[in-house]
Amino acid sequence: MMSAGPLTLLRAASVACALSLALGGAPLHRAGADATSGSSSTQVTSNTQGTVGQWAPVAMDLTTAKGSMTLQSVSPSVVSPGDTLTVSVMVKNAGDTPLHGMELDLGVGWKRVMSRSAIEAWVNPANAHAVSTMATAAVPNVPPQSEIVAEVSLPVDKLRIDGADAGPREVSVSLLGDTGATVATIRTFVMWQPDSGHPDSPPPVTVSMIAPVTVPVRDPADPTGVNLLPSLVEPGGALGGLTASVTATANVSAADTVLGLAVDEAVLAEAIVSETPAVAAWASTVSEMGTDHCIFPLPAFDPDMATLSRVTINQRTMNEINAIPMPGDWSPPDSWQHALAWPADGFTPDLATLRTIRAAGLTRAVVPPATGTAGLGSASPSARPATLATNHGVLNLLTQDAILTSVMTNAVDRGSTMAHFADSDFPTLTAPASQAEAVQRILAELAVISYHSADTPAWALIAFPRGVNPDPEVLASVVAAVEGSGWASFAPVSELIAQSATDVSADAWEESTPQPAELGTGSVSEILHSVNRLHNLALAATNASQLLAPVAPRIIAPLSVGWRTYTQAHGPEVRASLVESAVQEVGSLADGLTATAMEVTMISAEGSLPITVNNSLPADAKVTIDLYPHDSRLIVDSHPSVTVEAGTQSTVYVPVRAIASGDVTVDVRMLDSTGSPVGESTELTLRVRAGWETLGTALVAGGLAVLLVVGLWRTIRRGRKGAEQDDMPCDDADAREDGGIHHSVA
Repeated sequence: MMSAGPLTLLRAASVACALSLALGGAPLHRAGADATSGSSSTQVTSNTQGTVGQWAPVAMDLTTAKGSMTLQSVSPSVVSPGDTLTVSVMVKNAGDTPLHGMELDLGVGWKRVMSRSAIEAWVNPANAHAVSTMATAAVPNVPPQSEIVAEVSLPVDKLRIDGADAGPREVSVSLLGDTGATVATIRTFVMWQPDSGHPDSPPPVTVSMIAPVTVPVRDPADPTGVNLLPSLVEPGGALGGLTASVTATANVSAADTVLGLAVDEAVLAEAIVSETPAVAAWASTVSEMGTDHCIFPLPAFDPDMATLSRVTINQRTMNEINAIPMPGDWSPPDSWQHALAWPADGFTPDLATLRTIRAAGLTRAVVPPATGTAGLGSASPSARPATLATNHGVLNLLTQDAILTSVMTNAVDRGSTMAHFADSDFPTLTAPASQAEAVQRILAELAVISYHSADTPAWALIAFPRGVNPDPEVLASVVAAVEGSGWASFAPVSELIAQSATDVSADAWEESTPQPAELGTGSVSEILHSVNRLHNLALAATNASQLLAPVAPRIIAPLSVGWRTYTQAHGPEVRASLVESAVQEVGSLADGLTATAMEVTMISAEGSLPITVNNSLPADAKVTIDLYPHDSRLIVDSHPSVTVEAGTQSTVYVPVRAIASGDVTVDVRMLDSTGSPVGESTELTLRVRAGWETLGTALVAGGLAVLLVVGLWRTIRRGRKGAEQDDMPCDDADAREDGGIHHSVA
């Protein structure tokens, strides 16, 4: 049966209006369901939220009536020949007067929905259309501030679509007031599945789900800020909801595990050593989950790869970020999967970001579609692994289905997660108003995906955004309904990763496109320099955790993806202040380890230079003293190491050799256990007088020789004078008395 066009509906309305006038203006009486229009049933409740209390009704109030309606169920969600379709709704009266004389009108389209854009167009609130009525049911009076559950049914054979292709069909159910005016309309879908032997029956789509385990940032300048973990791990908290959902979904699915987790290493490390029993117990549970479920580590503190891509970064830099010691020296258990990257939610990463991820040593990333849209064409790209070649190696991409992610998140989230998509570059999608609407839309989306993936079995990935707070029971119910339809099956992310990958071209992404609220490159460079200094201090300290625990999170925190949302809400000032204070704190910490030396004069060919190491750090430090002469006239023979206790100083002697004389500038550096510099280097000028020792020795020896010769000569001379005096005649006595002047006689 074909749907009535606009002209037909207009004529019908005109006839109804004329008939009303002919009857004296009395309103037309709406009869209840008859034998051909299906049966109806109702359930009345008062002052209660009914069976879907957590769902906020989304209805089109076309009159001043206080009535609204929420979809409760479409049963069965997949219909075949001989079935009876029953649509159940919750009718709510928010007014102060009773609602009476209402009716439900049910319409089902005969034409298959062929594209995902058509799915969104049908459920969009801007759409005021409804399918031609094929069944009706009377709605009993609804007391003020009360609600009822009403049903309307339709034998599927009345659709006359036997033999038609499988796929989603449009469904509308309208609530009409006592005047016949439409109060609200719900538009959803039902899946048509012909006989099992029909050649067009699409294969089921395999679905995998993964969620990030991160924490929101808070204002670090707020002195009243408290640890968020205790509230987050509670049953109603986001982290508690995620871990409970892993178990709940596995219990209702044929798959051993349905929901995987990507855990920020820093979050779990902090939780493991928490003194709050509930937090420590939650962390222990997550650590052990890797045995039976897919648990992936995220880089510590969840750094924003897009922000990092704006500066030069390599694997060594990222290793230094990852090597910052975690509380208790925690590291991911062996049962966990390999680490993966997760760029900011709601944005298509550019090519620079993807290259940075690979340069950082990560080989796998969860990304949205490369097209920069939510995939509102015929079908979103398959989630099957794709490989992107970069200068640093191959990056494996797991492509999320942005539509399914949005629909599922809205259906199960207990928080305000979708605020994360406020500045997304994806189009805004219509959020399901109930669990039932979510299930039917998910099935419709999967049907279209399957239809357009006939050559290769389709695979879809639901990647929840950061901050999601799922209701475990609701998520498990949706999983059970989707899998029970026969149109989908669930599988762990590890099986998705194991699928054969296809190569993709770099042309699919923009080269470099900054995104909102990224941290400035100047701040990023300062942070990375500070991280390098912290890394070296950690390698020198005998107790790295004791040294770095107070400051490491503060210097890396501004790189977190979570700061984007905070910056958009509160401005960049707090983030800039955090960077400045953290950099200063790292500088002060690094200045606590210094090496000093006095300027000396070296007069020998060999000697030892005294170097004093001062350690004002809160931990012992072991360093190697490295002297680097700027001139080849000085040779350093060895590089001694010394361990200096916290708060003390120690002097180490470095052996050197002089080749020639002159003033030599020497850099004094301290090296950590890997040979990298730690602390700031100092400089001294060494006055090398390599020949002075030899010359001095020669001069002394020469002087001694001269003195010896002079002494010997004087001794000999005295001896001769004595001999001459003994041989002189006595007649010369008078002459001696005259001063030795000898006078002769004629």
